[in-house]
Amino acid sequence: MKVNLNQAEAIVEELEASYEDLIVENQDLNRKLVSYQNSKRLPVSRWFKYKEGFSAELVEYCLDATRVSQGPVLDPFAGSGTTLFTANRLGMDSIGVEILPIAQEIIHVQELALSSGSKKLAAGIRAFLAAESWKTQGKEVEISELNEIPITKGAYSAENKISLERYLASLEGEEQTLARILRFAALSILESISFTRKDGQFLRWDYRSGRSRGKSETGFDKGRIWEFDEAIAVKLTEIAEDLESFSFKPEKDRVSLVKGSVLREASQIAHGSVSAVVTSPPYLNRYDYTRTYALELAFLGLGNDEVKSLRQELLSATVENREKDLVTSDEAFIIARSVLEEIPAYKACRGYLFGLAERGELNNPGIARMFEGYFTELSATLVHVSRIMQKDAPFVMVNDNVRYGGLAIPVDLILSEVVKKLGLETEVIWVLPNKKGNSSQQMGVHGRLPLRKCVYVWRKL
Repeated sequence: MKVNLNQAEAIVEELEASYEDLIVENQDLNRKLVSYQNSKRLPVSRWFKYKEGFSAELVEYCLDATRVSQGPVLDPFAGSGTTLFTANRLGMDSIGVEILPIAQEIIHVQELALSSGSKKLAAGIRAFLAAESWKTQGKEVEISELNEIPITKGAYSAENKISLERYLASLEGEEQTLARILRFAALSILESISFTRKDGQFLRWDYRSGRSRGKSETGFDKGRIWEFDEAIAVKLTEIAEDLESFSFKPEKDRVSLVKGSVLREASQIAHGSVSAVVTSPPYLNRYDYTRTYALELAFLGLGNDEVKSLRQELLSATVENREKDLVTSDEAFIIARSVLEEIPAYKACRGYLFGLAERGELNNPGIARMFEGYFTELSATLVHVSRIMQKDAPFVMVNDNVRYGGLAIPVDLILSEVVKKLGLETEVIWVLPNKKGNSSQQMGVHGRLPLRKCVYVWRKL
């Protein structure tokens, strides 16, 4: 189906008109609520800056608004575990599915720290910090070189790299739980002690790294690069303070984490067993988590080939993602493709983008393939999750609409059309009062067009 921009926009407008009464601006919502911003100063949540997360307040708001009082609550893209721990704090079981190793580590460490004797653990952290043994490690202690992959080589100054390696060596002999928390503290400061900064699609390198052309009018300066000793002292103190004061203790075995992609691991969760879903999948925005979290993945021991494999297993949201091997063999994928072919707006957007790609009019021809892979895989996810949900269970999703080639893609409405065919209805699509902007490239060529940032509320019939 080949269509031009005007034709695609006309078909999208028809879909928009059919949902007009369900799209509601919600004054209770703001960008801080649907992002990490509200969590970066909260106890425990502030330990690791996981920018792709949303706030605990949003989870509470959504569970209350959708009348959920008992679990289990599912998050198929669990991230740093905000849905899991918030539901548990409210007395409900929770289940998360997460493929990214850094996110898995955040969840495990939070649960471990909060479930252990917090005061004793805090005392151990303060004692370790006071001893500063990593500064005095002798030659008799074997110090392993930090694991690196090509994208992370040269990320630290020589002094910070040596200090980090000595710190990790000093954890040998510490009690197991304490050592895990101390290691996590180092994991949490990697960006602040490096020449890099996370920037969505990639790591940006400071001019001082030697990987750029030097400081200039356009040279990137990330600002302060922390010395390891100061950064680790601040982080350990922060963790100790939280453990001393934070009162929430997760109930044993009520937070469950399934490691891997929901596309492959959904069968581990019984059909009809989940009373609510609150989640935010990766957006269709070309962000590559394996690059933005490359320092952390290397720190956790992943090699370059493992990182590349992980990139392909993640939900297709980058131009490098290839078609997954599940497309022709997995029933959920077959259903997803069939459902999408019945949605005119999806077909029009796909046809327009592939037409641009064929004519070389997209800034990256892989965007068209990314679009198709994203909707196919996310629709297959919805097939799996709809089976897991109980009757009358709500499904709350946070997601952004996007714009490519001048065309605003109604991600919210296309997905709402998908779930309609899977036995769910759209109750409301909450729109944030402040809409999302466009990239400078989109605005320069096609002008500014505000896009919806939404929270969808679907319900299983």
